[in-house]
Amino acid sequence: MNERHFRAPWSLTLKVMSVAASLILAAASLAIALHSEPPAPVKALLGGVVFLTLAVSALFTVRGYALGHDALYIKRLFWWTRIRLAGLRSIVVDRDACRRSIRLCGNGGLFAFAGWFRNRKLGKFRLCATDLKRTVVLHFPDRTWVTSPENPEEFVRQVKSMARLPANPPDRFP
Repeated sequence: MNERHFRAPWSLTLKVMSVAASLILAAASLAIALHSEPPAPVKALLGGVVFLTLAVSALFTVRGYALGHDALYIKRLFWWTRIRLAGLRSIVVDRDACRRSIRLCGNGGLFAFAGWFRNRKLGKFRLCATDLKRTVVLHFPDRTWVTSPENPEEFVRQVKSMARLPANPPDRFP
């Protein structure tokens, strides 16, 4: 297999949000542990919720992308998410793809921007990104994915070659 790998560098926004949220969650955990009023089971439950929030968010971080076997692979902490490229209609670099998005379900900046989102431009889409200024939009007939590889233009070129898409597709699709 001729695999091509792309890093997923963190934007300054993601770094600041992740550090700030981690500190807030750690402070909340410490406050819960040191507060004398709630009974021990309540303290344990609240502390567990704080820990689980950090742990689950860390699991879903995006570490990179790979192209191979007619699919895009998104590298997570312990697994890969596979996106088959069959049926891909278009792929474009769109640095404003996530502008004015509403999070339907997912993570809005604790170790990644990931989950299901919606905006007027794309409709409902799946986001797996670390830098919202490097976004690449993959349009399929039944779904849309947004990623953020280190070199978006090269990523698009490689995917187009792999999926046998024309180098310059029309600007708009129905």
